[in-house]
Amino acid sequence: QSSSSNSSSRDSSRPNFSSTMQSALRVAARRASPVATRQNRSLVTATKPKLGGGDHHHEHRVFSGEPFPKGKSALLVFGVAGLGVAVPLWSVAFQNKKHGFSK
Repeated sequence: QSSSSNSSSRDSSRPNFSSTMQSALRVAARRASPVATRQNRSLVTATKPKLGGGDHHHEHRVFSGEPFPKGKSALLVFGVAGLGVAVPLWSVAFQNKKHGFSK
């Protein structure tokens, strides 16, 4: 008699196969629901740009003619490059002079 009560307590602690199968079928049915009922939970929404596109009420002149004058552009590029070289050279010379290495 003790063995029958022991086996019944083991059976009650184990999940029933049919209830497990029913739960699996319920989960599968929920996942197979139509896509139209799902909510879109995207953080990014598609929006139409308000300025700069879509309206075509203004002229697009980005590459018509010369967008930048060559002389001013060359002066800017070589001036910045020259400063990028001159400032570190000057700072090295200044530190060397300050610490007495220029003698």
